Amino acid sequence: MCRDEDCISGAVECGGLRRALEVDVPITLAAELRRIVSRGTFDGAQ
Repeated sequence: MCRDEDCISGAVECGGLRRALEVDVPITLAAELRRIVSRGTFDGAQ
């Protein structure tokens, strides 16, 4: 998965993220990933 909101959406929608993690991915986690990427805080930067 890349640091792109469309990439995250695609991974969640097609089930790729669920398969890669081998767990169900809650909608709230997908939304949080999108939020982090859109804010540019992916590496812990504020």
